[in-house]
Amino acid sequence: MSSKEEQAVTQSNSCSVQGTNDHSILSKHAMCKAGYSYDPFLQSFTLKSAPRRSPLINRGYYIRDQAVQISLHSFLKESTSDSAAKQIISLGAGFDTSFFKLSTQSNDTLSTVYYVEVDFPEVAERKRMLIERSDLCRSVIDTAERFTPTHSCVKLATSQYCLLGIDLADVSLLAEVFSSHTKLAMELPTLLLSECVMTYMEPALSSQLIQHLHSLFPCSVFITYEQVVPGDSFGLFMQSHFTKLNSSLRGINTYPTKQAQRERYLATGYNKVDVLTMKEVYDSLSLAEKNRIWKLELFDEFEEWNLKCYHYVLVLARSDASFTHLELLIDSFLQSSPCELFFHLYNIIMCLLGVVISFLILL
Repeated sequence: MSSKEEQAVTQSNSCSVQGTNDHSILSKHAMCKAGYSYDPFLQSFTLKSAPRRSPLINRGYYIRDQAVQISLHSFLKESTSDSAAKQIISLGAGFDTSFFKLSTQSNDTLSTVYYVEVDFPEVAERKRMLIERSDLCRSVIDTAERFTPTHSCVKLATSQYCLLGIDLADVSLLAEVFSSHTKLAMELPTLLLSECVMTYMEPALSSQLIQHLHSLFPCSVFITYEQVVPGDSFGLFMQSHFTKLNSSLRGINTYPTKQAQRERYLATGYNKVDVLTMKEVYDSLSLAEKNRIWKLELFDEFEEWNLKCYHYVLVLARSDASFTHLELLIDSFLQSSPCELFFHLYNIIMCLLGVVISFLILL
């Protein structure tokens, strides 16, 4: 294959990966419309109405959102330095709304946080335009001082927020822009967030990125959400699905298990690494929250739900043990809420009863 052909294939794959952002934001919007979560900012990034998703897909996006948001808020509670200042860098952020949701917190969360989002230049530019068109998003952006971008990669910059258009595979450009064209301070506690991003990169490139970021931010937490267990029937189906979308899961066979994920982050410099399945995250939720979820939609795909939860993990890699709130969070994830079996049996019975009643009504 010639260099031009390789470049064309790479560009095609990049466009397909960027397309996963559009699908994801619609699915998140559908999940919120079904009542699982509340996010008024999503509508600013969906140019068409969200199609209805199946209860299984809604639950999948719900538990993903729970895992990431709970971890993010635990990080914000940390006091690992003399200053309260912290940094969040969202890698492959797409149209994620976490920064805007933080603005709705009553405890003035954003006052001590500098939030940076990075994605492909085309995605970042689209996001900038959508932010500028949204009165709701601008009401958040305009509360901080705006800065004139000093680099073509900087799409939007304020004293609290920075939107960058950079290919994550270009670590040298990333480091240059971070150090010279943002307000990032390398010594501050920093959360590095990656949701279904590393797995679309060649493993060597993504590992280089992790290692490079850890060296730039020695006091950091790296939180990653992605797929594992490629070899069983569900894993093969999952891979086939993404391959058909021309966005193959490039990292899943190199890091196929929880242990492989753990060893990966240890090898790139992190000293403490825990890897949790979405099943462990879901089991840690309160009974009240689970009961709320059960009441939203009729649900009977229990086997598929458990399989899905076992095939997605949350990696929590820490530079050291000083992140005490995250340590407590990990302990809570590993402890199922009480009366778990009773709760599941109760809801299965209620679900079956609902089906029987519906059938009798039709008769």
